[in-house]
Amino acid sequence: MDVPLLAIGLGQDAHAAVSTSLVVVGANATGAVVHLRRGNVRLREAFIFGTTGIGAAYLGARLSYSVPGSVLLVLFVVLMIGALKIPALVP
Repeated sequence: MDVPLLAIGLGQDAHAAVSTSLVVVGANATGAVVHLRRGNVRLREAFIFGTTGIGAAYLGARLSYSVPGSVLLVLFVVLMIGALKIPALVP
């Protein structure tokens, strides 16, 4: 959700918005440390989710430079619409 908001709402270039969103995700990791200290984190699942997410984010950021900014924004919008539909599929 960060990328379309940064690009459309704040007028950032789509490629810059991708990089900025990665910084935002990293900053949010501080909240995870608090939950870890409180014992609210299942470490195995967090490790799998985190390493997969980091790898996908890195690859996505690298690949984003081979796609025009307008196409990149359309892909993010399609992704967001798809993400909104997923809860409707879960019983």
